[in-house]
Amino acid sequence: MASAGQCIRDAAGFTQGNICSASDVTIASIAVVGTCIGGSQNGATCIVSDNTDLCVTGGGTCPGTRQCVINQQISVPMRAKIVSGANTRFDIGFWIAQDGGDAKANGGVCFRDFLHPVSATNGDLQLLDGNGPYFNGEIGITPTDTCADIQQNQTNLYDLNPGGGGSVSIVCEDNDGNGILDVGSCLSWDNNNNHACNSANDTVPGTSAKCRCAFVDVGKIAVCGDGKVQTDVEQCDEGSANGSSTSCCTTTCTLKPAGTACRPSAGSCDAAETCTGSSGSCPADGFLSSSTICRAAAGDCDLAESCPGNGPNCPADAKKTNGTACTSDGNPCTLDQCDGTNVTCQHPAGNAGTVCRASAGTCDVAETCSGTSTTCPADGFQSSSTVCRASAGECDLAENCPGNGPDCPADTKKAAGTACTADANPCTADQCDGTSAVCQHPAGNAGAECRASAGVCDVAETCTGTSTTCPADGFASSSTQCRASAGECDPAENCPGNGPNCPADAKSAAGTACTDDGNPCSRDECNGSSNDCQHPAGNAGAVCRAAAGVCDVDESCTGSSTVCPADA
Repeated sequence: MASAGQCIRDAAGFTQGNICSASDVTIASIAVVGTCIGGSQNGATCIVSDNTDLCVTGGGTCPGTRQCVINQQISVPMRAKIVSGANTRFDIGFWIAQDGGDAKANGGVCFRDFLHPVSATNGDLQLLDGNGPYFNGEIGITPTDTCADIQQNQTNLYDLNPGGGGSVSIVCEDNDGNGILDVGSCLSWDNNNNHACNSANDTVPGTSAKCRCAFVDVGKIAVCGDGKVQTDVEQCDEGSANGSSTSCCTTTCTLKPAGTACRPSAGSCDAAETCTGSSGSCPADGFLSSSTICRAAAGDCDLAESCPGNGPNCPADAKKTNGTACTSDGNPCTLDQCDGTNVTCQHPAGNAGTVCRASAGTCDVAETCSGTSTTCPADGFQSSSTVCRASAGECDLAENCPGNGPDCPADTKKAAGTACTADANPCTADQCDGTSAVCQHPAGNAGAECRASAGVCDVAETCTGTSTTCPADGFASSSTQCRASAGECDPAENCPGNGPNCPADAKSAAGTACTDDGNPCSRDECNGSSNDCQHPAGNAGAVCRAAAGVCDVDESCTGSSTVCPADA
């Protein structure tokens, strides 16, 4: 049965320096075992990272450990390949260092196992599947021996720790510096078949010549942190620097993202370096170019400093020379220049004769600098007798300066309604409007006659008060009566609507019916010449007196007399 315990030197009690260097039987290699997923070998045992394995060639994948981080404790399913170059050797024992040592150091911790199961007949040997049964060179020997043996020139494959889950816990190390996980291991044996062996504890070698110890690579597991990049599983490896702030490689040997800081700036002219995203090493230390400003000008008279281009520090601060022109303070009575010491522009008195206050208006006098004071002389003004704005027209007043200010008084006009020169138009008012310099002639004089009547049907025109033009000549409408009726047979006359005169007097046509006089024996009609209704005799046969009884007859008009015949 497999176990964990002492390594080979402590277990065997060896004290000499050089031990376990014999090569009768060696561990040629250690592969990493997995279980195939997919393909024709689905579920079968496979070898991780072996592209020739039946799992891979059969279309499946063989998952398993492909990387570890240095000094990390990992559990790995191992298949040891052991090869014999001598005569038959008995009771093969395995020693695997679990603490990162070499499996033969004093005080080391080793996983221990032995080659098993052993065949009872040697007719059913399975030497290359990792699970046996293996050769039994001690058949018939008492007591019974269950530790397997190996014949000369024979190769065996053995899956370590079959009864303990199939994995061995080891420390991630790269002792030979090839970038691949290796483990300290020893193989022990017996040269004779007279020693009973039934567990790993029974495989302790009798002498230091019956064992071999060496570091053996464990499959192709890349060791992250050994400084060797295994490109199939690692992007980078900066060794002990992995994961540090100055490395661009993480603790799991992947590249840090581009832009990750890896070297801080050491000065205002030193560029902080960042990872490129394609290399695990931080870029070489670089400095900002000489075109880079490292100290901005602090004022008008300060010079900006630029980086030297070959160092981390900004040059000493410098100022512009004395007398250098700088930003004006807006005061015409001061000089604007640097003094060689201050960062700000200086402004002493100067500029004698320079206008420092321009005339601010027609009534203001311009002032000039004295050259000894930074202050402009007091403001002065034109006297009140000075005309500052002449009259611009009949309705404009001339203005004089006020004597105590720069501005000519506001332009004033004669009051609105002030009479001014007439333009002879009866429909305009001739007056100032209070805003214009010239006489205005707006529409006005509503009701004033601007064209007299030329006849009874002509209307006299008057100004509207809203237009300067006299309305167009107009006539009374055709509905306007210009001569009244003088009787029932005299119709009234109306204006023609397009002329000034009333039409000639006309009578109703002869025969035109008019007011009944109540006499059934007269006609009621106009005669075409008289103004009044006429009633001549007529209506012959018309009943003019109805019968008054059965013995009375109707009387009828004769048509020639207006009198009804006598009652008969």
